[in-house]
Amino acid sequence: MSAGDLVIGQSGTGSVVYQFQPAVGVEIMVTWVPTLSLTSFGFTNGTNISISYGAYNHVTFEGGKNCKLGINNTHYFYVNANSTFGGFTGIQIK
Repeated sequence: MSAGDLVIGQSGTGSVVYQFQPAVGVEIMVTWVPTLSLTSFGFTNGTNISISYGAYNHVTFEGGKNCKLGINNTHYFYVNANSTFGGFTGIQIK
């Protein structure tokens, strides 16, 4: 893959924490995350997690959250999808 390519990730199992770690030297701008009740997403370095709640105490699908979240091999994508499949879409920028 190269800069400008679309990147999509989705967990294969529902109700789990999903993490996506790009290869060394690759940077991705996450642009959209699907959200449902108590979905939280952000980035992690494997030890610490910085998150934001995409949907808090909602019981219906909201259609997702637009965002600008830059990730790389050191600080990579994290989502706790709660009761659905975790995932994201984004663009490779480096």
